[in-house]
Amino acid sequence: KVVNFGAWGGMGVRRLCELLNSLRDDNAPPITEYETKQILEAWYASWEPKAYFDSVKSLFQGGEGNGTTAIKQYITGRVRGQVTFTEAANGFFSGLAVDAIKDAISELGELCLLSQPGDPLYNVHPVLYIHDEVITEVPIATAHVAAMEQTRVQVDTVNARWLPDVPVRAEPALMRRWYKNAEAVYDSNGMLIPWEPK
Repeated sequence: KVVNFGAWGGMGVRRLCELLNSLRDDNAPPITEYETKQILEAWYASWEPKAYFDSVKSLFQGGEGNGTTAIKQYITGRVRGQVTFTEAANGFFSGLAVDAIKDAISELGELCLLSQPGDPLYNVHPVLYIHDEVITEVPIATAHVAAMEQTRVQVDTVNARWLPDVPVRAEPALMRRWYKNAEAVYDSNGMLIPWEPK
């Protein structure tokens, strides 16, 4: 995952090596720049990204990918100015997902603000967006219903407006405080309950 996302964003050997080493287990030996170069070469051979990188470079004055430029995001039409080559390459690669989730968060926030007593999102408050997780505060008494509705809103918004041909999925998890590794936990009645660390 790190290599795929980094390489499509134009990440070079030195930066990818630093990133891979920052994510390795404490007991694992460090990854060298030579090994990182081999990994990138294998990635290039598998994906053959030259045409993609050439098209991104062509947006820059001189067609070499130097300096900065403005780009228009695919499908959403969002314009982003003063981007470098790696920012442009990464933006075209992952920007649609970012725009789609921002729209889903906006839709969720509006529904939460307009909800009335008895609505699934009543007294629910979006508070954080961390990487690919929308964190909301929910009353424990209605947590299962709120979590299911939040998931439905997010998935429906992304699928209907931005990715109709690529179905997305989401799975809710309840927790008393945020944990990156939290997962969905259900009781014997099929109701979502808070995940607890072991």
